[in-house]
Amino acid sequence: MRKRSKLKRYEYQEIFEKYFDLGWSQAEIASYTGRSTSTISRALKRDLHPSPFLTTFEKAMHAFECSRARMRASRRRKRLKSDRIRKIVQFLLCRWEWSPESISGFLGEHGVPISAKAIYNFIKFERPELKKYLYQRGKVRRQRVRHRRGMFRAGVPAKRSIHERPELSGDGDWEIDTVLSGRSGSGAVLTLRQLASKKRFYFLLPNLKASSVMEILFSFFQSLPPYMRSTLTADNGSEFAELYKLEQ
Repeated sequence: MRKRSKLKRYEYQEIFEKYFDLGWSQAEIASYTGRSTSTISRALKRDLHPSPFLTTFEKAMHAFECSRARMRASRRRKRLKSDRIRKIVQFLLCRWEWSPESISGFLGEHGVPISAKAIYNFIKFERPELKKYLYQRGKVRRQRVRHRRGMFRAGVPAKRSIHERPELSGDGDWEIDTVLSGRSGSGAVLTLRQLASKKRFYFLLPNLKASSVMEILFSFFQSLPPYMRSTLTADNGSEFAELYKLEQ
């Protein structure tokens, strides 16, 4: 069913005149205007000025302005609820040149369902200066060489096998990974996933140095109680070469 537009100024005036001056019922006004009875009822009751001294026209204009104020307020509300998600969206859009559709797909795969439309609205109403980073229609983007990650295989104290991880995951069992940029040297997104709850946490990395990763991990795990700090599973990326320090 097609969604009807908001009531116009003249419609408010017409509804109020027929209801208050001519004594029409809400059903009669709905039939005459082609609007639903519930729409007529909301227009008459939601923003009706309580003063008995206003004219019908003044009451109609008051209701119309209240409706417009609600619409403006709804456009100002934050489309992306979390400050961290807003920073990640901005990072992926500006630094990696991802489209809102790609960002939506990435976040959805990592347990944060956000539609591309919500990201477009965030840009339109909250951060219009980011519009310049949106893909331009017909413009071909240059394919970039993926940044190569270093690998560590030996020489790291207390390196353990994934087979030592408990079969049943508890609150203290985590997985860590990084999502790399399509351009060299532009940072990464660090993801932490709690295996039991599937809850994910995201952090922006300025680079792929192990020290940068450890700075975030020390801060994160120190904020958790001991029972939530049991195991941490990672791949062989060089940015994870200092994870053994978490046990010290």
